[in-house]
Amino acid sequence: MRKTVKILPVILAFFVICNTAAMAKEVSFTQEDRDRLVRLEVKITDIDKRLEFIQNLMIAMIGVFGGLCGVFVGLLLWDRRTF
Repeated sequence: MRKTVKILPVILAFFVICNTAAMAKEVSFTQEDRDRLVRLEVKITDIDKRLEFIQNLMIAMIGVFGGLCGVFVGLLLWDRRTF
């Protein structure tokens, strides 16, 4: 039992060292990776254009709503004054 307890940390240390050595391998950057990044950049640019359009649409909607509220308040005040 005591031998197993003494050997167990050695075995665990061996597995940890082997695992870190295997993970330390350098991965090369391939042409496929570059092409994938280019496609991702194009998608992001398209999404950016859509978000800009939605932002402009929201600003226009707020402007129209504000204008209608202003006209309504003006009409209300004019009606109260002429009554």
